Amino acid sequence: MSFNEYWKEKATKRRKSWVSKAKRFADQHTQLEDIRKEVYLPLDYAVGFDFENYKLAHFVKRNPIVEWQELNLWFVEDGLRTALKAEGADMNSFRMEVSHQIIKGLESPQPENKWEIPFYKPNKVYDNDKMYLDWLKRMYEICTDVETVYLSYGQISMTIKRYSTEDMPFGYYELNPCEQLSKSAMLLQETDFYTLNVATLLMEAAAEWELRQEELNYYAKKLKLRTMEAATADSIEFELWDDQKLQKKIQEYIEKDYQLDKILEQVLRPWKSAIKKYFDAATERTLKEQVQTLKQFDKYYGDTFAEKVFLPYLNSLGL
Repeated sequence: MSFNEYWKEKATKRRKSWVSKAKRFADQHTQLEDIRKEVYLPLDYAVGFDFENYKLAHFVKRNPIVEWQELNLWFVEDGLRTALKAEGADMNSFRMEVSHQIIKGLESPQPENKWEIPFYKPNKVYDNDKMYLDWLKRMYEICTDVETVYLSYGQISMTIKRYSTEDMPFGYYELNPCEQLSKSAMLLQETDFYTLNVATLLMEAAAEWELRQEELNYYAKKLKLRTMEAATADSIEFELWDDQKLQKKIQEYIEKDYQLDKILEQVLRPWKSAIKKYFDAATERTLKEQVQTLKQFDKYYGDTFAEKVFLPYLNSLGL
């Protein structure tokens, strides 16, 4: 099937899971920032994900980005552009750059796979990291050169590194399909890379990023609706005195020889009643579900918050 048919089928299956996820976020009162972290979780953190599956999904007789001439491999932009156009890609956002570096005698870099995630790193990711670092160290021991291909398409970028040795035609490949969603990489030998369709793999990486943006927007809208519903459901009705009633009440208090402080106390009684109703309602609600109430401030300010911040504020308002 064409790439667009392949991705339409894959995206439709993914969207079906959004309804249950949105319900889970609602039940757990998950905030948008934590939702964002889960939506943009790295590719290799997903349960059951394996870079090897890309080889099957994007198998082709000849990789359109490579060309062999007299046992020498060349990265060719024209071939990749032709393959992308054939799949209906938007070529306005496509860019390709190639660079070369001699690494003979250099020590291998040891990049860290660091991600801002809401929970611990899975064991398989640790295993993949160790395998990748060992592989990279070995490349710097046996290879003399590395060619780096930088591809950008849509809102994502892909890097391909080919490690080779002088006077030897074949090389080893390190391919990161989407730098925005993975710090790990596919590790390939020459035959694996030769039959990998980089064109459709690049298009899938860009489509993956767009789908995740769509998913985050879906949850954000659901969260906004929940917030609006909570705001109307939690409103507290109370009736304030109008100017005429206020003047009448003050006149009564003066005739009863009330002091100024007592008059103000009586005048402010409707506001005080409303505030009390709010705290009673907030306390009742926090017993049922996790919400942001005064209790939460204890985490950040300690026991001194009420004494040094909140009570002085109430006193300053005469409450």
